[in-house]
Amino acid sequence: MGMQMGSGGASADPEVMIEMNMTPLIDVMLVLIIMLIITIPIQNHAINLNMP
Repeated sequence: MGMQMGSGGASADPEVMIEMNMTPLIDVMLVLIIMLIITIPIQNHAINLNMP
């Protein structure tokens, strides 16, 4: 029909991918760094204290 099923032989098994995909991790880290760069100056000027 539309899909063939393997006979179960060892040569038909795909190789297991051991390495971690780093692209999503790098994307998430870049977004977090950009958010920190944007929010840290806002937090520093949020509270004005008059120190003696």
